[in-house]
Amino acid sequence: MTEMTDLTSWCFSERERLHERLDALKDGRFCVKERLGTDWTDMTIEAIDEIEHSIEALDHLLMRYGRGYYDNSHHPMHTM
Repeated sequence: MTEMTDLTSWCFSERERLHERLDALKDGRFCVKERLGTDWTDMTIEAIDEIEHSIEALDHLLMRYGRGYYDNSHHPMHTM
């Protein structure tokens, strides 16, 4: 049971970290650039999509394996 508690805690922490990064990207506090040849390309939209997908995956793990630990409606990072 301790392993499940550890996994659930990590998922919550990672979800919170990703939400902070997502908010910063959406608010324009920073952006993601990729160098393609001699030019820099803005990859912020792709980074936002990737983070949102990662958050969804964490939510799925928490809903599936964190029974008794995870209730999305009561979590402080609830965004649904």
